[in-house]
Amino acid sequence: MKEDRHVEFFLTEPKLPSNQVEIGDDPARGPETAAVVVVEFSDYLCPACRKAHEVAEKVRKKYEDHIRWVFKDFPLERHEGADKMAEAAHCAREQDGFWRYQDQMFFCDENPDREKLVNFAKQCSLDAGEFEKCLESCRHRETVQRNVKNGMKAGVTATPTFIVNGRIFSGALSQEEFIKWIESALERAKEKA
Repeated sequence: MKEDRHVEFFLTEPKLPSNQVEIGDDPARGPETAAVVVVEFSDYLCPACRKAHEVAEKVRKKYEDHIRWVFKDFPLERHEGADKMAEAAHCAREQDGFWRYQDQMFFCDENPDREKLVNFAKQCSLDAGEFEKCLESCRHRETVQRNVKNGMKAGVTATPTFIVNGRIFSGALSQEEFIKWIESALERAKEKA
């Protein structure tokens, strides 16, 4: 005869790995004192990154006063020209045009050549002459390479990758997934405060 047994479960949801990444002076939006920091590693020629860019823009707007969003370059070797595009974005940043310029590159149809990169600068109302000098100098090559090294050290192996308060997520997240992880991080931050 079978007896009824009381069964208790003591399992808890496993913790996601925590990955710390050096923020440095990379392009960022949102309050410096935000309790939640999202670090995005991306490649301008990556199709999944282009899809994620649209979602990321909506999420940044929704949480603009509550999170800090940091962008880091992670051009993949197989995407010829992505490293030069990343350098170009930093040249645009010198003229406070990083985010506008980035939009141009994520939405372009192909791998832009130097002329197109300069045209993007013009479309963003940047000084094209200064932009071209910057691009020619390759002075942001080390910044791009440093971002790739930082990403690899933090466990980034693909693009896009997002690190939300130390928790790493690879792939293009949906807006709902982003909101879930950011809300969870905001809740944890409240509990710690």
